[in-house]
Amino acid sequence: MFNKVIIVAEISFNEEELVKKARQLKELGVKECLLIQCVTSYEEMSLVSFHFSDFLKENLDRQIKILMEVGLVVKSKRLIDGDIVKQINKIGASEGYELIVVGSARHTMVGEFLFGGVSYDVIHKTNLPVFVIRTTGEAQKDDEPGEYTRHILFPTDFSDNANLAFEKLKELTKCDVEKITLVHVIKQSWLEEYLSKPVDDFKALALEKLEELKQELCRYNVPNIEVKVAYGSPTQELLKIIDEDNVTMVIMGSQGRGFVKEIYLGSVSHHLSRTSSCPVLLIPAKRD
Repeated sequence: MFNKVIIVAEISFNEEELVKKARQLKELGVKECLLIQCVTSYEEMSLVSFHFSDFLKENLDRQIKILMEVGLVVKSKRLIDGDIVKQINKIGASEGYELIVVGSARHTMVGEFLFGGVSYDVIHKTNLPVFVIRTTGEAQKDDEPGEYTRHILFPTDFSDNANLAFEKLKELTKCDVEKITLVHVIKQSWLEEYLSKPVDDFKALALEKLEELKQELCRYNVPNIEVKVAYGSPTQELLKIIDEDNVTMVIMGSQGRGFVKEIYLGSVSHHLSRTSSCPVLLIPAKRD
């Protein structure tokens, strides 16, 4: 699915954990990676220190060793600064990389100010799909095989961007997926403001569209496919499904305008990236 990926590592307590979790990327078809160490403006000031420069190089070498030990081919390592996302987009386009992997600590719904740094910028501005791996800052035991693909959640607002994400979901079925849940969340306030149809009519329409997606996936021999329509706050309802149904990975579009002309996926995807207990794969919209 993704042969060549960029792994973005910030100078943080969680960076080694991020690299260790990258072992599961092999199960998504990853064969080759570029390891990038991002240097923020504050850290740039510290680069005047010879010892700090040595630390960065040693840090990258240590991460490369971990990646190679789990069987990934590390094409190269780089230190980048300045407009980091612009440089990552350029590298991705010119060198054929297909995915960006970032780590992010889980925060509460009111902790948005904590979700910053390079991960935040990459998620909002990149042209490539982004895989957000949840980090805890704690010592990690080895992940079990198939951890990411055991139960995939696909939220959709039936927008063009959601359709692009669905195509990626179909590709993911090659990775021994055990279960997929297709879900649409109806936000009551949107119904009242934008639609004249009763809620039950809208639910029936959503279920019909989800069943169409399910029939497409049935061609790919996924053992268990479930459809759900939920009501309420999209982010809260999706987080409830993630935790109650033991979802191991979310894939969704990063922008979207679906049944109503209101940005749904664009905000929900970023909320989930910050608060979900499992990894989130974000598929960007096509840019003109």
